[in-house]
Amino acid sequence: MIRTGLILSFWWSSTLSGATITGNKDGGDPVQDPPYTVSLTPRPVQHIGTGDANLNALYTADLKLVNDAFPTFPTVKGGADAPGTFNILQYDPWILDTHLGGADFSVLYDDGVAKARTDYDWIQIAHFHNWGGSGSGDKVDGQKGTAFPFYYAPSKIGTLKISSFASAGQTGSIWEDKINYPDEAIQNPAGGGKVPAGDLLFNDQPACNLTCADADGKAYAYFDLFLVQFTWNGQLDKQAAGTATLLDGIRWGVEITKDPQQPDNPGSIPEPSTYLLIGSGLIVVARLRASRQYMARTGADIMIR
Repeated sequence: MIRTGLILSFWWSSTLSGATITGNKDGGDPVQDPPYTVSLTPRPVQHIGTGDANLNALYTADLKLVNDAFPTFPTVKGGADAPGTFNILQYDPWILDTHLGGADFSVLYDDGVAKARTDYDWIQIAHFHNWGGSGSGDKVDGQKGTAFPFYYAPSKIGTLKISSFASAGQTGSIWEDKINYPDEAIQNPAGGGKVPAGDLLFNDQPACNLTCADADGKAYAYFDLFLVQFTWNGQLDKQAAGTATLLDGIRWGVEITKDPQQPDNPGSIPEPSTYLLIGSGLIVVARLRASRQYMARTGADIMIR
């Protein structure tokens, strides 16, 4: 029974491998300003596949949250895993002298085809706990006061660059190095220095005062970032219409802890194989318990196979 469970466990986890995640997916080590520690969560970056709803309730829950938050936009539908690569350019925690803590995160998606794409965007779901003005809870991150659930507005994505977004400064962001990481377009970056060409860039820098962790010893923000394929009618606000298909994505984030708390990786997604191993273990325990009870009643000697 145990042997069969392990075989099934391997098959399940291997069939859900999804899109490739490359680059700096393991991220940087925690940094400290005692009594505070800033670390990444989850570490490494984890894949969120489109999968069957029964195998991936996380994807289904995020899809529902997007549609509930943007009821005036046409339904965001679930799609299939994208064929390309999520190249993690940076994933590092930092602390500033101003007692601000956060993380630098940049990823480049490339589908491996030379043709430029203008139908890709991102949708990001944020999961907060004690995260300053964002408080605690789940929400669609990015656009505010618009009809669009996308992180980058369709009307602007063609002209946006990395430099379009403010930085806390001196955090160790790769984009502070203009030689190796020159300013790039968000859509269809041409590449340069250490940045390869691709289809779509994403850059984020969540931050909170270290004292955000004072309430109960921790504060965190982890994110489900999904690649989206969309169409748009060119209109704004209530006239906006189009389609959006949520493809697969990745989970990343940052946590601030205060002693005696230790980084606990709250954003980590259990592997499907973990559930199966737990289930197999419970079955074995149940069989052993039943066998012992039978032996106690009958006095029989039983060989457990």
